Amino acid sequence: MTAGVNIVFKGASLKKLLTKLPDALQENINDAGYQYTRKVSKALRLAAITDPLRPITADRQMAAAKIRAKKISKFKSVVEMPHSLIMLDSMSPHYVPLKRGRNITAWANKYYGTKRIAGRSKVYRGPRGGIVYSDGVRSNIFVTPHKFVQKTLTKQRNKLPNELRKGLTKAMQASRA
Repeated sequence: MTAGVNIVFKGASLKKLLTKLPDALQENINDAGYQYTRKVSKALRLAAITDPLRPITADRQMAAAKIRAKKISKFKSVVEMPHSLIMLDSMSPHYVPLKRGRNITAWANKYYGTKRIAGRSKVYRGPRGGIVYSDGVRSNIFVTPHKFVQKTLTKQRNKLPNELRKGLTKAMQASRA
């Protein structure tokens, strides 16, 4: 598991503010940061498997199920996810040759029976129906990234003030009682 998203509350003004607050209020503010991280991890899990342009595979579903929020310290929370999802999000578009024995070749055999996929990929069939990769004819697939992390973070960024407000309200009510 790799830390895909780090959420850290830092700054001199924040520390100065927290030293003046009661302990219950400090705990609720720290908890609000972790609750925000949990919301981000839930949204990332959903975004990893709900893209209308890409087929949902069992591997991606299993990887998305492993996305978790983890509290590292008082002010730091992390969204952990498999390294494969981080690579899927950050890779650059490129061609992948379809050679015998590769998982992507079996996948292309299963899902694509045409010679051209989306205008760029070329999957040539041999006389017996298999994918050809020889000197004269080279089969390849053009792969593009699935940018779900940045999209999700952009959408979830607007929800941070609400989470902090909830934590402050909860702490204020607890301190008054």
